[in-house]
Formats: sequence, C-alpha cells, structure tokens
Amino acid sequence: MQSTTMSDQHTTFAGQSVANSEPAMPAEIGPYRIVRTIGRGGMGIVYLGESSLPKRQAAIKLMLTDRFDTEGVARFRREMDVLARLDHPGIARLFEAGSLSDEGGNRPWFAMEYIEGQSLDDYVREQKLNHRQIFGLVGQIAKALHYAHQRGVIHRDIKPANILVDRQGQPKILDFGIARLSEGGEAVGIKTRFGQIIGTLAYMSPEQFSGAHQADVRSDVYALGVVLYQLLSGQLPISIGTTSLLEAIKEVTEGRRTPLSERQPQFKGEVELIVETACQRDVEHRYDSAASFAQDLEAYLRNRPLSARKPSLAYVFGKFVRRNPLIAGALALAVVSLVVATIWSSIAADRALRAELAATQRAQETEAVMGLLTDAIREAAPDQARGKDLRLSEVLESLSQSRMSDVAPGVGIRLRETLFESRLALADYDAATLELDQLDKLCGSDASHPSCWLNGARRGRFLALAGKSEQALPFMQQAISTAKTRTDLDPEILKGLEVEYADALNQTGQSEKSIALLREIIARPAAPGTLDARKQLQRVNLLSDALGEFGKLDEAEQALARAIPDAEAALGADHPTVILARNSLITYRFDRDDYAGAITEFSELLKVAEQSLGPEHRVTMTILGNLAAARGMNREFDAAVALFMRRDEVFAKRYTRDWRSRLNNIVNLASMQIQRNEFQEGLDRVDGALKAVPADASLSPEWGNALNWRATFLRRLGRLDEAEAQYRELIGKFVASFGEGDIQLTRYRMRLAGTLVDQKNFAEAQTLLDQTLPILIETYGESHNTVIEARGYLDQIKAAAGK
Repeated sequence: MQSTTMSDQHTTFAGQSVANSEPAMPAEIGPYRIVRTIGRGGMGIVYLGESSLPKRQAAIKLMLTDRFDTEGVARFRREMDVLARLDHPGIARLFEAGSLSDEGGNRPWFAMEYIEGQSLDDYVREQKLNHRQIFGLVGQIAKALHYAHQRGVIHRDIKPANILVDRQGQPKILDFGIARLSEGGEAVGIKTRFGQIIGTLAYMSPEQFSGAHQADVRSDVYALGVVLYQLLSGQLPISIGTTSLLEAIKEVTEGRRTPLSERQPQFKGEVELIVETACQRDVEHRYDSAASFAQDLEAYLRNRPLSARKPSLAYVFGKFVRRNPLIAGALALAVVSLVVATIWSSIAADRALRAELAATQRAQETEAVMGLLTDAIREAAPDQARGKDLRLSEVLESLSQSRMSDVAPGVGIRLRETLFESRLALADYDAATLELDQLDKLCGSDASHPSCWLNGARRGRFLALAGKSEQALPFMQQAISTAKTRTDLDPEILKGLEVEYADALNQTGQSEKSIALLREIIARPAAPGTLDARKQLQRVNLLSDALGEFGKLDEAEQALARAIPDAEAALGADHPTVILARNSLITYRFDRDDYAGAITEFSELLKVAEQSLGPEHRVTMTILGNLAAARGMNREFDAAVALFMRRDEVFAKRYTRDWRSRLNNIVNLASMQIQRNEFQEGLDRVDGALKAVPADASLSPEWGNALNWRATFLRRLGRLDEAEAQYRELIGKFVASFGEGDIQLTRYRMRLAGTLVDQKNFAEAQTLLDQTLPILIETYGESHNTVIEARGYLDQIKAAAGK
C-alpha cells in the first residue's frame, strides 16, 4: 500500500490550477533510484525510491512542475518544514529534501519513510477489529497528534486515507501538506484566501469554515472524533450529498448529526459519550487536546472514570469495583481512614483557635468541654454497668444530649466541633450531619467565633466522606478562598483545606487536577520547624492514589516508595500513617498480578498493625481485607473466606453505622462463598448486612452489588420467584439512580434472563438475551465468562424449543 497521499487531491474546494502535462518519470532523484510510481495528486507525484547508503526504501514526493503559483510552491515547501519538526513512531518520518532540475523545471522534492500497510479504515475492516481494539488504535493516533501539537503543528486534514497501519499494527499519520504551524500561539506559514476551504469537508470542524486561521489543536481532535465514529459505525455522522458548497457547509455546521447509538445501539453510554465529546461542534465543549482524548480512550479500556463525564462518586466507585471487585471495599475503607486521619482531627479546631483565640478564652473553653465530657462518661457508665467496656458511641450519645443552654456559646461551638469530628471518625454520617446542623445554628448566633468560618469546609469534608464529593467541591472552594484572604492564618490550615479539596477532585474523576494541586502542595516550602512527616506522607499517599486512578501506576508506586523511608525514620515503622502508606504500596502488586508477593507482604504488615494498633482497628481491618482479597485472587478460597468472616464480625460489632464498608466486605465474602457452595450462609450474611442500610438511602454501588449477590444466592437455593423479584427490584433502582447505558445494568438483565430460563419463561428470557448479548460481546469479547454464561442460556432456550 502507498505510504503517502496527496493533500491537494482531496482539497475539493481549494480552486487550485494545475498543469495538464506531466513530466516523464525520472530515473533518479537525489540518492534514490526510482522504482515505480505509487501515488499522484493535483500538485505532486509520489515515487518509490531505493538508496544504497543507507540501504532503504523511501516514498519520494516530487512537485509536478515549478509553474504553480507562489502559494502552491509555499505549501509544498511548508510540508517539508513541518515534517522536519516531527520524529515520532506514529508519524511518517522525513529523510531528506532537495530539488530536481529537468524538463519540468527546478522542482522541489522530499523523501520520507515508506510504509507498507493499509489505510486505517481498510485495516479495521479487514482485521475485523472490535470497538475496544479500535479504541486502542485511535488512542495511539491521538498521542501522535498530541506530539505534533506540542511542536506547533496542526494537521488540519485528519481522515482514514491519511493514516496508514503498518504490518506491525502501528498507525502512522501522513500528509501534512495543509498543516499549519504556530509559534507562541500565533499562526505562521500559509494564509488561505477568502472563501477558500482547506481540508476534506466531511472531517472538517465547523470553525475551519470560518477561515483556516481559526483552526487549533481541537480541530484535529474533531476530525479524529469523526474518524472514530466512522470506524465504529461504518458511516459518517453527517451525510453530505451532491449539494452545493454552501449547502454542504451548512449541513456540517448546522445539520442533524446522527447519534452513534442510533446506528449502533450497543454503543449507547460511555462509547458514544467519548465520540460525541471529541466531535462537539462547540470547541469549548470538545476535548481540549488530543492528549485528553487519548486519556479517555485509555480510561475506558482500563475501566476508569472518564473526564468527558461529570462523574458522581457512585460512577467513579462503580468503575473501581468493576476493575478490582475484591479489593474495592478494602481500599475504599483505606481512603476513608486516611482522610479522617489527616489534618482535620486537630488542625481545624486546635490550630485555628491557637492562632486566633486569647489564651484565657481557649483555656476556659477547653476546661468546660472536658467537664462536659467527664459528666457524659459518668452518665454513660452508671454503677451497675461498671466492669464492662464502654463504647465511644455511648459516650458521644450522652455528650450530645447534655444540656446546652447552660454553656457559653464558645463552649457550645467547641463541644459540637468535638462531637462532629468524633461522629465522622466513626463513619456515623447521620449523627455527624445533625451535629453540623447544630454547629451552624450556634455559629449563626455567634458568628464572631474564629472557628465558625471553617464550617463550610467541615460541610464539604462531611459530604465527601458520605459519598457526595460533587456536592462537597463548592464548599471546599469557598473555604479555600476565604482562607487565602486571612493574612494571620496558619499556612498549614490552608494546606489542609487544599489537600482535602484535591482528594475530592480525585474522587469525582478529576485526577489530573488533583495530581497538579497535590504536587504543588507537597513542593510548597514550609516554615522552619513546621514540616510534619505524618502530613507529608499522607499527602504523598493521596497523590499516589490520584496517580493510580489516572493510570500512572509506575509513578504512583515510585512516589510512595520514595516517601516511606523518611516517614519511618521520623515516625517509626508502627505509626498508623506509615502502615497505611505501606498498605497502599503493596496494593500495586495487584496491578502486576503478583498475588503471592502481595500475600507475603500483607501478612507481615498485618502483624505490625495488630501489635501497634490492635486487632480491630480500622487500619488493621483495611490490611486484613486486602490480605483476604489477595488470597482469593490466588484461589485460596478457604483462607480468604475465613479472613473476610473475621472482618465482617468486627464490622458488625464495632462499626455498625458504616454500612457501606460492611456491604463491600459482604460482597467480597460472597464471591468466595459461591465458590464453596455456601449459598444459605452467603444469603444470611447479605441479609444481615442489608438490615443496616438506612431506609432512605439511595442506591449505591455497594448496595447494588449486595442485592445482585442476594438474588444469586436465592437462585442457587432454588427460590426462583424471590430471585426474579430481587433482580427486577435491583434493575428498577439502578435505572432510577444511574439511567441506562451502564454495563452493570446489562449484566443484571442477563442474570434476570437466566432466572427466567430456570422458570421456563423462555419468551421474556429470549428478549432480554437478544438485548444484552451483543453489548456483552462488544464489551468483553467472545471468550469472557459472562458471554459464555449468556450463550449457555440461549442454548437452553433452543434445546427446550427443539423438544
């Protein structure tokens, strides 16, 4: 296949005049012996040439004649200048250039890499690539485009014919004949005449019709989005017939675009979202760079959150559960533990008050709060109850019910702060929000108290920990803005606010912004003697988490590995923050499928946590869950079940309000019990955990997974009517909470179809399988267990029909 196309051949409306005669094929051009003609266009011809030193083949582009207008010659030479800037495996390389004097005049030429391959659309069609393979291919092209954009080159004519795929499957971008150069943000090079259109109409972005000087890197993103649409559907999003130029332009800029899912229903959801974001008519709503486009393509393939979607925490965590279903619960708990253990337990109240309250007032308030706490302990532990362990929740309940009318406003504010922080640390979100409401009321009557301005930040932190990070962001932003106006504020308080904001950004899928902010905070100079090893490691841990979510796993692991030794030297190896960081570092073994190594390291770390923190500490439970997950992934099901059961017993006894974490543990345990045919035991545990879910709670990924496992256990027990009802309830709640288009919903419907097959309700089962099987095949491929399961149900239906 020819390695180079001619841009002017496809410049339908450029209005170039060309010579009618063509000079004879030369025997040599520069150091190249000419073998044959491999392509031609209106302005030039491409030959296959061979050189002896170095020995190689090249595609040599030679201008047909030197009698073209000045602009035509400039465009030809401009392509040489463009190619000279670029050296990337995804772009055809320039070897050398020169001029040839013959009957056609003094004609410029350049030699470039000769590529044996197929055009992009032919390659996809002949190789019968599925949509995931197409995403991988287009992602490589987007990265090559980004490389060109970083060097000031905008292609302006991206289309399948200008992209070849070589025999190794490497795509190569060709034909930079109408590319535009920019230096320092200003366009340089060829200017187009008024009314002249450069490019291929069907792939051109709307802004290019207002003059090529309007095009920027997003114009290439648009064209590549159209290419992706075409590869997935076999058609273009906008149909351009044999109309006039003005009518064709109007069709591109204003006409109806056929949604991808209208032509290919299986792509409704994330696939369509990515395509639509790439080729948005409004440049401000388009991917802002080819790199962003490539990152979302990779995010889809890795089951990570998309930047194109404004993600809810349910969406972000749902993607994580699908990616790592066994360790999701454990890692979610680790994040909660990490955040709760950060700056807020002491900074928000202690540092702010130490900086701004007079010593006498602070001492009085502290003494009063301690007195109330002592009274609360006495009331929660009457004489007859002595000798038994006193729970912190009982003390907090007694303290919350203390008479507040007898205390000064400042003391009441300090008390509610204490209660709020304690409730939050126990994951008792319902009680925490009540304390926060009371704190807002107190601050309303005493707004001068120096701690009250932090209430917005507390509200944001509460919302983030309760799974509502999107709602948390505005509160956090406002708190940061306020903090920056306070010249007398301890800088560490501002850092603390920004760290929590960065974590919330990561939880809502904005990992790139989170990474940038955390890097800046970590690098920010600290006042002498104020650098805290614990906080620094916590921040690096959060940065590592964000890097991992962004797909930069090696960098994430390296950041933690560098930070841990210094923190160990300052804090000790048994410090909770160090233990959590080491736990995070070990989890990267999962990405390398090194389960045996993870088991060894988690086991050693678990001993350290049990000895230093206690066998039921939250951090200990985090490591225990990860160890169980690693044993499960290593197919040590009996050992995994024992560990998950131990963890569930602790949650059922000590962390009764944290129903989300317990449900995650139950889901992990269920996946093990199903392997051991422990159906009734699994059902009982799921039912026990579901009882802790608040009646008014909206569907969460944890809850959805638990309901799915409940239906699975009912089905395995032969309670088919109950299983059917459970699946229908789950599907209804899922659609109401998240809408259509999620692959989890497709899996739930497929499982409902299996239950209907068990009930001999073949007609409805057939309908559901006809809807779900194509989507499952496109998502997972023919060999995936889920697809095999669905085909098994179809075989049962066919067998029943043949009887």
